Amino acid sequence: MPLERKKVREEKSELLIFKNQAEKELEELRRQMKAMAQAQMEWKNTVVQLQTERNSRDQVWMEKEKTWDAAKAEWESTITALEKAKADAIAAASSVQASSAGETAVTVGPEATKALTSIRQNMQEMQTLLTWLKPLKKQGPFNQAA
Repeated sequence: MPLERKKVREEKSELLIFKNQAEKELEELRRQMKAMAQAQMEWKNTVVQLQTERNSRDQVWMEKEKTWDAAKAEWESTITALEKAKADAIAAASSVQASSAGETAVTVGPEATKALTSIRQNMQEMQTLLTWLKPLKKQGPFNQAA
């Protein structure tokens, strides 16, 4: 019996050693899980922030595209009006030339002058606006100024 008791005590002490070691490992695993959960939350926050920034940039870009499309449509209508005015002026000039063979000066009425001035001003404004809307070239590592 004493031999059995000794054997049981040895097993008990071994089991206590294993128990203590398992508790230490368990505590370390809990600490690692907590650190991983915190890292996961940080990653999620970063992803949300990046998505918000992307959505913001996309919204700004869509607004720029709308502005550009509106400017382009206005520019095209101005060009159409100019071409029509040019065709009208050519037709008027040819009719004036046909009606008065000896007279070379073409007289333009004040309304036509006003219209041409207005069209010219609109074209300059549109050109300025389109220049403003052009994206700037980004300075990369290969195209920086020396």
